[in-house]
Amino acid sequence: QAEGYGPKGAVKRLEMVIRRAGFDFDPPASVTLPGGPGIEFDLGSSSDVEYSGVDLGVPPEASLPTFSVDPDNVGTVQTVIDGKDDDQVLPNGAGALNDDNTPSFVQDGDAAREFLAEMRDFAEESNRLFPNKAAAVGAGGLGTPSSPKFTFIDNYDGEVVELGANQQGSGILIVTGELLTHGNTDFQGIILVLGRGKMDRDGGGEGVLQGAILVANFDPNGAP
Repeated sequence: QAEGYGPKGAVKRLEMVIRRAGFDFDPPASVTLPGGPGIEFDLGSSSDVEYSGVDLGVPPEASLPTFSVDPDNVGTVQTVIDGKDDDQVLPNGAGALNDDNTPSFVQDGDAAREFLAEMRDFAEESNRLFPNKAAAVGAGGLGTPSSPKFTFIDNYDGEVVELGANQQGSGILIVTGELLTHGNTDFQGIILVLGRGKMDRDGGGEGVLQGAILVANFDPNGAP
């Protein structure tokens, strides 16, 4: 906002609004899995993998649940968590989603479709809408810690997005199809797998995903 003054008491006021990726995401957990009842949830068999809701900021914020799900799915997820070593999942209690902590854009199918449409339009305006990972890499990649990017890969009916070894991206990544990461994949930021609602992580390595992940299954082109 700017205000200027002229002769005879004249006042001129100007206002400019700059819109960036316009959504407010306050994650209820490190990994949020809305929708239910019914969930396919598997933390694998590796004893070296750690899942954490502990904040890495300085000073740190309060810890979040590592996984938050629909109340009908808490028992299923908690059983899987209880099958891991005590220090592999911290905090080790599954969180329950409710009207207050569930992000507004996944409160229901219509809200999710509206959100995806808005983000797709923004990505297209910003030349950050891609059909696959190769196209995103060709346009400069998925961001770095010093230069994060907003990336929308619209692969609902396409090939799996595979994030390979080492640093793969930083910023905001939206994927409408399936997402595959590996044990040596690094990513910093927000990952939203909205649509196909499937994310896998496999293989060995010391990769770290830092930030927040949300996975939701719905038809992005479906009827209300």
